[in-house]
Amino acid sequence: MLHACRVAMDGVPGSFKAWHNPAQRWNGWEMPYMSKEQAQVFVDAFNATAGNMEPDAYYNPAQDAFCFPNQETYEVAVSDGIEYRAGIDTAPAVTIDGRTLYDFANLGWCWWLD
Repeated sequence: MLHACRVAMDGVPGSFKAWHNPAQRWNGWEMPYMSKEQAQVFVDAFNATAGNMEPDAYYNPAQDAFCFPNQETYEVAVSDGIEYRAGIDTAPAVTIDGRTLYDFANLGWCWWLD
């Protein structure tokens, strides 16, 4: 069962409304889920943080996911005039306890309760 909380992470100022399962951790860190609105607030703060790579993180409606170019694996290739992007990590939509939330738990980031 998910509980409302606020989470924070290194490199992005502020804390963010989220949901988490207190019994679920990744290497001891929180595994948050966010509403679409709060996920966009986080993405805006993430993109405003100096040092993050280009292009910015974004919401992809076709995938119903928030997308984050991976600084180590991101690349763009063009084949037959079509642009392909590789190395995009996603926070996809999931339904938990009847809520549509975005799974920031699967990104492998170090979150804590704030």
